[in-house]
Amino acid sequence: MLIQESKVLIHSLKYKERPDIGIWLGEMLGRELIAYGRLTGVNLIIPDPADKKRLRQKTYNQCDLIAEGIADITSLPVASDVPAEPVTNIIVTLIDLVS
Repeated sequence: MLIQESKVLIHSLKYKERPDIGIWLGEMLGRELIAYGRLTGVNLIIPDPADKKRLRQKTYNQCDLIAEGIADITSLPVASDVPAEPVTNIIVTLIDLVS
């Protein structure tokens, strides 16, 4: 059941113009990262940069929103303007961090 609910949330974030879900997911992830001690040595959050064309279509970067939610919980700074290597599957990467 949780997987289906997660799929609905991700779908809403990506296709239904629900940026609030990105922040909420980031807050949830931030709590999990703290609970599992996965932030040792982490001092900065760098979200995956959005393609400029896609950003114009969507009006927001999903990764920026998730990073903002993580930052709200962890008090880590977010560097949205730092160029980074694109992550091909951000959801799998985030799940790998928590597991």
